[in-house]
Amino acid sequence: MLLGIILCPAPAAAQTSSETKLSVQLDNFVWYYEDGDPHNYGTTTQNLSPLPAGTAKAMMRNVIIADVVSIGGKPARGAYVSHGVALRVGSSDLPRNQLHEFVLDIQTPDMGQIGGLFGTFLSSGSAAPGAPRGGGTWAVFGGTGAYAGVRGQGANMGASNQRVTTMKEDTTARRANGGGKVLLEFYLTGAGVPEIVSAFHAADFSRVTASNPARPGETLVLQARANWPTNPPRQPGMDFAEDPLHLVPDFVEASAGGSPAEVVNRAGWPGEHDLYRIDVRLPNLAPGEPTLQLTGAYVPGPAYRIPVR
Repeated sequence: MLLGIILCPAPAAAQTSSETKLSVQLDNFVWYYEDGDPHNYGTTTQNLSPLPAGTAKAMMRNVIIADVVSIGGKPARGAYVSHGVALRVGSSDLPRNQLHEFVLDIQTPDMGQIGGLFGTFLSSGSAAPGAPRGGGTWAVFGGTGAYAGVRGQGANMGASNQRVTTMKEDTTARRANGGGKVLLEFYLTGAGVPEIVSAFHAADFSRVTASNPARPGETLVLQARANWPTNPPRQPGMDFAEDPLHLVPDFVEASAGGSPAEVVNRAGWPGEHDLYRIDVRLPNLAPGEPTLQLTGAYVPGPAYRIPVR
């Protein structure tokens, strides 16, 4: 429910680009390799690991399925699915042995849909210069839902007990038969990264400045740029309406000076298409210039400094 919300024209805000980290923990990670007649795929729940001798061949197709269990250390749900080919080259000029396209579907713990990331990876080998120092070369080309407009790069930061089986094994037995763990780390930029662009006093809608600072316990109105879904949805190419307001799901969190800050209201800014109004009640803060930060759909935004008296 929106409490005492004041609808004012949105001040102009410049588009910026910030980079943020998204750490995704996967569980029940299983590789399924093609094996024989496709009509036999998924016909048994028996654990068929490890692959029989001689199964692995050059240019062999395979699929990976895994569960999303946490993001940034917070509980999450969803699925990781990728498909591609194994490159059995045995040559030092191509140290990477898997080429895959992937989709990472992300949900809240209660299975609320948030959005997805998609991209490609070349597994094995060292990371590219400037990429996270993990395994493989990962690229994020874009996203859906709350992640529309993102792009970036990533790496496999650690894996254990990955299970390899054949496509004859029914994927519905994946959790019962077990699988490995993989930690993926992405660095994302673009419209899907939430960013505070302005802060106002809720009492009179004046801008927070050094001469008009915030006070501990005060409610501020934050203008943020993001791509969060709303209810009702904003139709592509249209601006947010004033009636009814486009409300944002409760996956938006805030912090001030490193402490949690209560999110009071969250809605699309009427007349805009990528700006949101987030009302935040400040905790008790010492005088100075603490940082405000918004996290939405598990994606943390950059720090925004405010003067506090």
